[in-house]
Amino acid sequence: MALIKCSECGKEISDKSKKCIHCGNKIKKNKKKINENLLIIIIVVAVLLVLGIIIALVTSVKNKPDLKEVFEKVDCDDYYCELADDGSYLQIDTNPYDIDDYTSSVAWGYVEDVNKELEFTDALFQRMGQTRALDGTLEEENADVKVSWTYHPDNGFEVTYSLK
Repeated sequence: MALIKCSECGKEISDKSKKCIHCGNKIKKNKKKINENLLIIIIVVAVLLVLGIIIALVTSVKNKPDLKEVFEKVDCDDYYCELADDGSYLQIDTNPYDIDDYTSSVAWGYVEDVNKELEFTDALFQRMGQTRALDGTLEEENADVKVSWTYHPDNGFEVTYSLK
């Protein structure tokens, strides 16, 4: 318990008193302390909210795929796969010497593995396998990568993955 002075008579009274015991003056409680506590609570909540938003943004932002890492992880053979010097595209040719009616199952496996690494669906791989020469060049994309492919019986499949 602390003593404070009455604003009316100036005598000391308890800070818990509602009115002065000497003059009967109503004692006004110091709302400044309450306001300071409220301000501290608001600041703490605001800081926590901002930190939560920053953490949510950082964890939701995904790095773009690195086609060189994909190339290495899939262990693409240079015979079938070509990676741009700047890493902007990865190309797979299932018939690099254009042998009639030939498609390398090894290279086709690379296409499937790269699709998985780049988070394309199995449905896309199925669609690629059903491509006909009459279909021309087809395309699909996800958030980070665009893939285009074409098929011809004399040339096989040519698939290009490029960063957006």
